[in-house]
Amino acid sequence: MGASCASFYANVVLHKWEHTFVLIPPWKQYILFYRRYLDDICILWGGSQDELRQFFCYINSTTNFLQFTHTVDPHELHYLDITLYKDYTQNVFHLHFESAHPLYQKRGIIKGQLIRASRICSTQEEFELEVETLQALFLERGYPLELFRTLAGEVSSLRNSLYPPILGKGSEALINSASNTLVHHTNSFAYTYSSNSKEMEEIIMHHWPVLALFEELKDFIPPKPSFVRKRGANFKEIFERKHDSKKKVKQPRLGTHRCGSCAQCHAISNESSLYIPSRNFRVHPTGFYTCATKGVVYLGLCTTCQSFYVGKTERELRKRIYEHLYDMAKKKETNAFFKHSLSCPGLNIKFTVLEQVELDARGGDWESTLGYRELLWQLRLDAGRSPGLNGTISIKPVLKLRRARL
Repeated sequence: MGASCASFYANVVLHKWEHTFVLIPPWKQYILFYRRYLDDICILWGGSQDELRQFFCYINSTTNFLQFTHTVDPHELHYLDITLYKDYTQNVFHLHFESAHPLYQKRGIIKGQLIRASRICSTQEEFELEVETLQALFLERGYPLELFRTLAGEVSSLRNSLYPPILGKGSEALINSASNTLVHHTNSFAYTYSSNSKEMEEIIMHHWPVLALFEELKDFIPPKPSFVRKRGANFKEIFERKHDSKKKVKQPRLGTHRCGSCAQCHAISNESSLYIPSRNFRVHPTGFYTCATKGVVYLGLCTTCQSFYVGKTERELRKRIYEHLYDMAKKKETNAFFKHSLSCPGLNIKFTVLEQVELDARGGDWESTLGYRELLWQLRLDAGRSPGLNGTISIKPVLKLRRARL
């Protein structure tokens, strides 16, 4: 199949061939399972070996351009890159009945094996033989005969509803006599199993009829309570358990931090708080900010002489930082940091966010609100007085915000 269209033609041809010559009577009744990948076919045969040999001769005679080779094995089958095995439910290593495990686990082992047998065995006769084998196995492990027969009868009665065979439809007699079994699912009380479980369940069973006295609960509670027991901690888990069982809640990061993907990251303070010695004031941010945060009141602090500048920006913080650095490089005299660099040769500015002003859900004048918050921070830090670099502080934002609200 060297050409790109070869697999498509192979599927078309074999699809036509299998529906014309294979999946038809009388051969269809013997095919329990049929799968094909291109020209590789996997079949589980339900007829005799003589009928299987006749089937091989028949399919090789259906065309003059297809020649089939086959491999037959009652226990395993190699198909493509996998190997299929016949699964046996017999296991001599089942838990012994005398072991110190709760009874529901032992019942679960028996029922699980019976369900597997019901799903694997295609006919009722095969299922009954498998049940006899399992009965001998569990009796050898000390399980009571009455317990096994009770569970076997339960699984057998649900063989045509909850636990049908995976392959085939079972015996016709069983199908015709099948009854519509209704399964009612109820809520169960789930708890961790312990040595007091039996006593606790008896107490609940004893007082359960009290709930039936309430008319509003009659339609919601079953006649008997149902219990689901969870496995408790074993010795390994007990000894490996840490002394401090309280889970530590991870606190969110606060402060201004570098985004790690822009050229202005080097100018970010990258700290959770910032101390201004000249004002004896420590800034405690209430959120997590980066170079990309928008709508902020920011502080530019000179780490050499502790001079500072308070500003605002509606855009991303890194764009405003870039403008400051560009003005300093161009020696723009209107820039506060450039003017300060004339008297501070070792100028080193670090920026941090003082506050983020988010846009009101109802709208409003965001620019005026941002300017008002900037003014409050300038007054709080006395940014117009040395070593503040803001110079004259204007009250225009207050008037503008008041006018916008009017």
